[in-house]
Amino acid sequence: CSWVHKDDKEVATQKAIDITNMNVAKARLLEPVSQNSVGVNHTALVVGGGISGMTAAQSLSEQGYHVHLVEREDTLGGLLRRVRRNIEGNDVQAFLAETIERVENNPAVTVHMNSAVEHTDGFIGNFVTRLDNGTRIEHGAIMIATGGQEYEPTEYGYNDSERIITQRELEDLVAEREPADGETYVMIQCVGSREEPANYCSRICCQDALKNSIAIKEKNPAARVIVLYRDMRAYGLKEDYYKQARDLGVIFFLFTPEEKPVIDTEGGALRVSLPGKVLGKEVVIEPDYVVLSTGLRPQQDATEFAKKYKLTCNIDDYFLEAHVKLRPVDFPSEGFFLAGLAHAPKNLEETLSQSLAAAGRAGALLSKEKLTVSGIISKHNRDICMSCLACFRACPFGSPFIDEDGMVSHNEVKCTGCGICAGVCPAKAFQVNFFRDDQITAMIDSVTEIN
Repeated sequence: CSWVHKDDKEVATQKAIDITNMNVAKARLLEPVSQNSVGVNHTALVVGGGISGMTAAQSLSEQGYHVHLVEREDTLGGLLRRVRRNIEGNDVQAFLAETIERVENNPAVTVHMNSAVEHTDGFIGNFVTRLDNGTRIEHGAIMIATGGQEYEPTEYGYNDSERIITQRELEDLVAEREPADGETYVMIQCVGSREEPANYCSRICCQDALKNSIAIKEKNPAARVIVLYRDMRAYGLKEDYYKQARDLGVIFFLFTPEEKPVIDTEGGALRVSLPGKVLGKEVVIEPDYVVLSTGLRPQQDATEFAKKYKLTCNIDDYFLEAHVKLRPVDFPSEGFFLAGLAHAPKNLEETLSQSLAAAGRAGALLSKEKLTVSGIISKHNRDICMSCLACFRACPFGSPFIDEDGMVSHNEVKCTGCGICAGVCPAKAFQVNFFRDDQITAMIDSVTEIN
């Protein structure tokens, strides 16, 4: 009160008195709350066999837990299989091959290839998952590392010419042959990103452009590289590579979203026109290659996967963490953890860091022999419950369920005490501990009676 009302002592004092009276009125109605405990299964399930999932699985196994790694394709590695080197020049494929070998030869990691999660039941510490091949897995924690996908462009004439390629295709091209003297590469940034329907920065596109620009100029300084950009987002220490590219002779031209570059492929030629709003006159370039810096997108089935587990997605269909600062690798649903491109676009270093963080959080859960259920949860009164299913439909955590008698029951371990069930229940069969209707009414009455 003193902080909020620092300029009005009388208001601050009166507010403090009201709050004290409200809590005294509530305290008169408080009752002892018992806390239950449940055992913990010390096995983890990791969904997704990309670098994020493999890193988390390896970390959990090193902590002493058995891990089931589920991958729906026939090969581990995910999107990283298409990356040769990172911007620092490290051999990504060698690192990936080493990681795959460690996971496949790890006796504590069971890899399920060509498999997908069909259904999961249970609660934190005690989940049962069935795969589409019939395999049944009992586990205590779930790691979601389903990855993302590279955007396949439809703009800038990508399908009209073999000389219009993506940064990933350019990386392969530069690795396989030397750029010729005078050969010109025009790179266009933010393709498929920072505009609807993907109005966010993919974070890797500028780094890919800098990486390939430097590789071209180092192989042949006589080759020309021109980068058409909206913003060069070489954040953190990656700014050094932007400076290196400039020093090597890479040219950077600014364009605006309102006046994008125009590609002309008429007659087999390749011509790039940059409107003159920024430079004062139109610039026309006839390159040998146009390179599109494409971004990342969530998996196409991300929203369906989220519904299966009652997880939350943001407006861009990436999975949403419980709290960006306090619980950055946890889902709101207890026992679920998140890492990699399923969460948001990020580079390799960020993916590895988040995967290890998520594995650490999951390991902290699996290290417990028993879990104590919070006292601040909803309590269900079956005697007055009508089983109207309002709570069943509204609860985002799957706490209410239909039992063998066809009646609504309540799994207190899944309950987070959010109070949604208490709010929608017409019979008042759900009440939240410490926030029962009579307690809240008493708090309100204490203020209205005094004032």
